[in-house]
Amino acid sequence: MPMTTTFDSKSSTAVALPVEDQGEPVGIEADIRRLAQRLHRMEGEKEQLLGDIRDSYLEAKQLGIDVKALKRVVKLRRQPADQRQAEEDTLESYKRIMGLVPDFEKTPIGAHIAQAQMREAMDRLQGDPALAATAARLVDAFGSVEAARGAIEAVTAMSDQETIAGGGATVTPIGRTGGGRN
Repeated sequence: MPMTTTFDSKSSTAVALPVEDQGEPVGIEADIRRLAQRLHRMEGEKEQLLGDIRDSYLEAKQLGIDVKALKRVVKLRRQPADQRQAEEDTLESYKRIMGLVPDFEKTPIGAHIAQAQMREAMDRLQGDPALAATAARLVDAFGSVEAARGAIEAVTAMSDQETIAGGGATVTPIGRTGGGRN
């Protein structure tokens, strides 16, 4: 039978004790050993992957690619589309609040889209003389088609739901006369 040596602290001497041959570990010991070996292997693979990732970003930098932007794009691609859209919408709102982004309608593409939507709304109103007259009064009251845009779109939306009869509909711009809310 194999022997092991241990130290007896009371007598300050070494004592030989018999050791049972336990064979392969079983139960929790086997699980611990198996998990430790798997984790050790995966840690090595992780280090290899991290090195490959560093090399890829270094290559991007050497090619003149903005690495910060690339990392951001990679992060965004990992997110579900709905989560990504929600974060982008929130960020866009915060940027607008802080004045970091001009209103979309003030950008060249935004102005073009706004004008196209306004033309479409005006065209739809032209089919109904009462609505066209209301739109004309709105433009006069607000001073321009652009300033009257929201009111004209509201009238257009109402025309989709019901017709304003008799051409007698009037809209008072808010804050322009004493009758509106301020």
